[in-house]
Amino acid sequence: MATLRSYIFIDQLQPQTMCYLGTWIRGSLPRTNMAAQIIEVAPGLDIEALTDIALKGAEVSAGMLVVARVRPRSSLSRRCGLCERRAPWYDRGEGRRRWRGLDWGTVQVVVEAEAPRGNCPTHGPTVVAVPWARHRAGHTLAFDATVAWLAVACSKTAVCELMRIAWRTVGAIVARVWADTENTVDRFAGLRRIGIDEISYKRHHKYLTVVVDHDTGRLLWAAPGRDKATLRGFFDTLGDERAAQITHVSADAAEWISAVVAERCPAAVLCADPFHVVAWATEALDAERRRGRSGAFAFRFIERVLQRPRRCHDRCMCRRIAAGRGKILRRIDLLDAERGSRIRHGRVIGVRLDHVLQ
Repeated sequence: MATLRSYIFIDQLQPQTMCYLGTWIRGSLPRTNMAAQIIEVAPGLDIEALTDIALKGAEVSAGMLVVARVRPRSSLSRRCGLCERRAPWYDRGEGRRRWRGLDWGTVQVVVEAEAPRGNCPTHGPTVVAVPWARHRAGHTLAFDATVAWLAVACSKTAVCELMRIAWRTVGAIVARVWADTENTVDRFAGLRRIGIDEISYKRHHKYLTVVVDHDTGRLLWAAPGRDKATLRGFFDTLGDERAAQITHVSADAAEWISAVVAERCPAAVLCADPFHVVAWATEALDAERRRGRSGAFAFRFIERVLQRPRRCHDRCMCRRIAAGRGKILRRIDLLDAERGSRIRHGRVIGVRLDHVLQ
């Protein structure tokens, strides 16, 4: 049953109070001469039901910040924040702490509770564990889970604006969530077909080596660098037994990838990924076009020289040029037809290759 601890009703908010509140509050800003009501109940989570009744029963809006004052159950209290073992009382620590919770629309919600320290036999004086947040985290478990999901499904700007946090905070939350998830999920289970490639980030040619699972489409592993030592780190994490179960590896023609794959999983079939196959075919077709244009330019120059009227005092040389002119022109026509046929054949191969790899 909820207990009413304090009830404050302000008939008219003064301008000085509004100027002070406007420097730090978020959400719906109150205006001067607006009425305000402050309620404190115990347990703190019962404020949600009371707020819901108030919002639906009258034309009022929620305040700028909702503070839920809670405390853990006796069975979960006074446990070490690192090992979660029972620890005797040490001191009050830094007093009451707040954890950011999921917002109620545009209104921020924080959870407030005492954060004493316990004297753990293993870790010494440590802040006690709380069931609604991770150790050394400033956000609740629900807030962390929501941010981690949004980081996968949304863009960087959308996550920061929706949750009203910085991108650096998003990275810290994702690291905490993954640290707990990694212990319960085996990402290398049933691994058969993988893809290896590198991706650049920032400037000055900084690269990440990335390994993905073709069967699930998930990212398996990533590390800075693009050399043999970096890729060997992935196979060291994978283990020799699971590396022997890999059947197919897709990659580009980089020597450092093929050498490590042949060394660590020799039974796997090394395949070229579709992007590089199409890129190689396109480059070969462009090279054939360039060679055809350069050859055509040379032969057309010879043709213009032979067709140009000129006077020659050496009759023997003139007869030789006239005799060979027809052969050269016929050869030019044959080369033009051959080059056109090769280019058309290359285009057909490129289109068929696109259909095969789709």
